[in-house]
Amino acid sequence: MKIESWIYLILFFVLLGIALAVGFQNLSWNWSAKILWMSSNIFNLVLVVNIFWLLEGIFLTLFIKSFFTTIQRSELSKFDLDRPL
Repeated sequence: MKIESWIYLILFFVLLGIALAVGFQNLSWNWSAKILWMSSNIFNLVLVVNIFWLLEGIFLTLFIKSFFTTIQRSELSKFDLDRPL
């Protein structure tokens, strides 16, 4: 695998950790939220967390794409769904 696939996977986990930290930090019934170190309202929190989730989806898709394009043909045969029985 190329190094860029590992970078995509690492960025996915970093953004996942940030999104979970922001989400768990604001588990309350208040209408005010803290986004990392800034105080804001709940709508901005939802916007920021959704942006993190969108970026995570992009990096996970890029990782899967680069994983399957750099895999060798012999390793790819185990994922073949059209093999004769």
